[in-house]
Amino acid sequence: MYGLVDEAFGCFYEMLDCGVKPNDVVFMGLLTACIHAGLVEKGLNRFYTMDKEYGVRPKVEHYGCVVDLLSRVGELNKAEDMISSIPMKPNVIIWDASLGGCQIYKDNGRGEQVVQHILKLDSDHSRSYVYLANVHSSMGRLDDATKCRLRMRENGVLKTLGCSWIEVNNTVREFFIGDLSHPESDKIYSMIRELTWKMKLSRYKPKTDLVVHSIDEEEKEDALSIDSEKLAIAFGLTSTSEGTTIQVVKNL
Repeated sequence: MYGLVDEAFGCFYEMLDCGVKPNDVVFMGLLTACIHAGLVEKGLNRFYTMDKEYGVRPKVEHYGCVVDLLSRVGELNKAEDMISSIPMKPNVIIWDASLGGCQIYKDNGRGEQVVQHILKLDSDHSRSYVYLANVHSSMGRLDDATKCRLRMRENGVLKTLGCSWIEVNNTVREFFIGDLSHPESDKIYSMIRELTWKMKLSRYKPKTDLVVHSIDEEEKEDALSIDSEKLAIAFGLTSTSEGTTIQVVKNL
């Protein structure tokens, strides 16, 4: 999860030196470490040696890791080829990993096809509806985007709340979008405003086209500034000394 790939592989080689045979869980850990560290070749090499060298047949979860690994670096064609080669039926997790890549690299055509696969398996998959709404919104089709949101509501589909965690002084803090529950909320939001001002001075322009609601540009920028990850980062900046590494974990 934390991308400590050297430590993960170090433990793996220690296991081998001690004569311990790795199982499917061990390879899940290695592949996950490669995903978060962005080490494509290392992850692929380990995946392809699972069965050949260690007699561990990859499960659908391992294929999902490879799809995620490829999708995150923009290798969407290779990710699609991997999905086609899976000997078992791809599950929602695999298609969702592919959708994440489509979202990052703005491959809307492929993304809409992936959504159809997902909704066949899970008609309540909130991320698919939100993705379609955002695609429509980015193309200026706000009416279609609104219809997606309404269809979610009519079908009783609830969007998973974005949540971020940060550890400061050995204490884990949890933040949700627009969170005002923290006792230092005033300080946190003040830091966000300061960062926003500095980014504007550096000519940064937020991607307000992903905000579906028909509101003005300034309100869209405000909406983007209160997501859970930004709140966690702002809290980290206000609670640690200069130069401290800030690490945030998200659920989405």
